[in-house]
Amino acid sequence: MKSNPPHLTVEPLTTVNFAYAEFKGDAKMVENLGDAVLKEYEAAGARGQGTNFPLFTHGYLHQKTRSKVAPELLQWIQDCAQAFLERQAPYLNIKVTAKTIHPLWANVHTAGQYHAAHNHGMGEYVLSGVLFVRVPPDLKDEGEGLLILERTQLPSVEGRFDMVYRPGEKLPVKPMPGWLVLFPPFVRHYVTPHLSCHPRISVAFNVLSSAIIGPK
Repeated sequence: MKSNPPHLTVEPLTTVNFAYAEFKGDAKMVENLGDAVLKEYEAAGARGQGTNFPLFTHGYLHQKTRSKVAPELLQWIQDCAQAFLERQAPYLNIKVTAKTIHPLWANVHTAGQYHAAHNHGMGEYVLSGVLFVRVPPDLKDEGEGLLILERTQLPSVEGRFDMVYRPGEKLPVKPMPGWLVLFPPFVRHYVTPHLSCHPRISVAFNVLSSAIIGPK
């Protein structure tokens, strides 16, 4: 199933870029995904859940999430990732497919949980992304459950590239259902504490860097 060309907004994150887009298809697809993830989460009894990292998601990672994503929604995610890659690195001959979006997993944050700062490395992946699926209606703190992207620079040092993080320069991204955020996998990011008694649900993924460098 082929979706319409995505309306993708690309903005700078210091010397690298990130992108975001809103899913304009049937909102029920996002709602149903949230229901399916939450059902599996509750069935698992929150086993392995920690405060600073919802470990349940890794048991869910390879087995359940992909089958819960409607084909049209998955195709839209693929199209957005393809558009971002082609704008940022046209020399990469890579076709984003369901197979190259791997792994794909669900995050369920309950009251008191957050994600510690981390990145997804370099080499194996060429892109990372997060789709916000469910955001509680009773958020009272504007800083609650935010995705924070740390501004990253890639200066050349003696002919090589080093990643430099500037902790004082951070970009907060407010979660909204149906919104997708894309960024390079080496960008450090984290989620601020979630305070609501209602769960915050997102789906995250990486795009494999199986690519041919050069003209297509």
